Amino acid sequence: MKVTVLIPTRNRALLLKAAIQSALGQSLPPHEIIVVDDGSDDDTASMIAGFGPSVRAVSQPKGGKSKALNTGYAHAAGDAVIVLDDDDLLPPLALERHVAALLRSPQADFSYGRFLMFHGEPPAQAPDRSDPRIHPVPSDDPRRTVVKLMEAAFLPNPTWMARRAALDAAGPYDEQRHRSQDLDMILRLARRNEGIFVDEVVLYQRQHGGARPGVLASGTPDVGSAWDLHHKAIFQQIARTWRLEDFHPYVHPPFLPHAERTAWLQKGVILFNRKCYPEALGALATYRRLLGGDRPDAAEIYIASRMLLREVGPELLNGDALGSLVRSGLRGERWCIELRKAFVGSARWQIRTALRAGDVRLAVGLVRFLLDAFGPLGTAVGMLLKQAAAERPYVPVQDGTA
Repeated sequence: MKVTVLIPTRNRALLLKAAIQSALGQSLPPHEIIVVDDGSDDDTASMIAGFGPSVRAVSQPKGGKSKALNTGYAHAAGDAVIVLDDDDLLPPLALERHVAALLRSPQADFSYGRFLMFHGEPPAQAPDRSDPRIHPVPSDDPRRTVVKLMEAAFLPNPTWMARRAALDAAGPYDEQRHRSQDLDMILRLARRNEGIFVDEVVLYQRQHGGARPGVLASGTPDVGSAWDLHHKAIFQQIARTWRLEDFHPYVHPPFLPHAERTAWLQKGVILFNRKCYPEALGALATYRRLLGGDRPDAAEIYIASRMLLREVGPELLNGDALGSLVRSGLRGERWCIELRKAFVGSARWQIRTALRAGDVRLAVGLVRFLLDAFGPLGTAVGMLLKQAAAERPYVPVQDGTA
C-alpha cells in the first residue's frame, strides 16, 4: 500500500522541519511527502528545498487550510492518505501500524488510533500506556464510530489514515470551513464506514500556550468558545442535511422495535452537546412523543446519560431568552423519572468540579438550571444515584483545541 503524507503549512518553518523529519523517519517509508505552502512569507520554501527530492513542495497563494488540503490531495498518488499538521509529529511506527490495520481489514475505509499531547520537547521514547498525556479513545463504547465522533471530536486529522477511494467518495474539504476541517471530514468518512481502530499511539500532538492565528472568532473570549462556534456551524448543517438513520447509535440495532425513537434521542443529545439548542429540543420532543407512556430501555438511558457531559455554558445559566427557551423546553416534556435521573446524573461532575475549584456561583447556577429543567425530584434522584455511564473518563471536556 502506497501512503501519501500530506502536510499543509503556513509560516511555521521551524516546526514544519520537525514534522517532515518525523514522516521521513517512519519504519514504513511513505510513498511520498507533499508539503503545501499556503502563502508563507518566512523561510518555509528554502527549508523544504533542503530536503531535496524526498519532499515534494506545492505552493499556493494564501487560501486557508482546507484549500491547501484539496490542492495537496490533487497531487497525491498514494493508495491511502494521512494528513500531518505542520506542528505535530508521527511516532516512528505510525504508518506501519495504520497500513497493517487497513491490510488486515479490507472492509475498513480508514484506520484511527490514539494520540499523545506534549508541550515543548516530544517524547524521547515510545510512551507507556499509562502515560496520562495519551488521549483515550472510546473503543469500549458499543455505539457507531460516527455517533461517538459527533458527541466528542476525539480524532484530530493526523490520528487517522483513509483510503483514497473513501476520500474520493467523501468529497473535498469544505473551503468555506476555516477551522474544524478534520472533524467535518472524519464525520463524512465515518458516516459511511466504521473504520478500524489501532490500539497504539499514532500521533504526538503539540500543545500551544496561546490561540493559533484565526482560531478565535469575533466576540469569543477564549479558544474553547471559538471551537464551539466552529463545531456548532458543522452540526447545524448536519441537522439540516443528514438522515435520521445516520444518528442511530448501533450498526445492527439491538432494539429494533425502538429504532426510530432511539435515533431521535441520540440526535437530540448530540445536537444539545454541540449547542444547537433549538434543533436539539425539536429532536427530543419527537423522541418524547414516540416514547409516549412506555419506559425507556437500557440503550435510551445510556444515551440520555451523556447529554450533559460537556460543560453547561453561560448561555444556559443566565436569564436570557435562549436559556429560558431551553429550560422551559426540557421541563415541558415531562420526562419520566428514569430519564430525568439520567439527564441530571451526567451533570454531577460539572458541579463537583466547580465546587473543587471554589466556584460556588457556578455550582449554584448549574443546580438551578437542573431544577428548572428537570424538577426537584428528578434533580434530587439524579444527584444522589450514581450514573455509571456519566462517570466514564474518556469524554473530553473540550475538543479540537490543540
